[in-house]
Amino acid sequence: TNHDYQIFKGGTQVGEVRQIPKEVGCSGTAQFDFTALGGSTGGDITFSVSSGAEQYKISVVAATGTAYLEKQ
Repeated sequence: TNHDYQIFKGGTQVGEVRQIPKEVGCSGTAQFDFTALGGSTGGDITFSVSSGAEQYKISVVAATGTAYLEKQ
């Protein structure tokens, strides 16, 4: 399965659709929306990415937009 991502600002796509390499697996929250100050509008965000034996969990705190990376 091919994965891609897009960046939007005010409902308008900014830049091109970017492809995530096929060897990188992604799971979790599919859409992230942030306020102008960086907070998440949809609550806390959690998703995982993996490639080969490496797997990481990425968490974003809604109130601040602070992101944490944790090797699994």
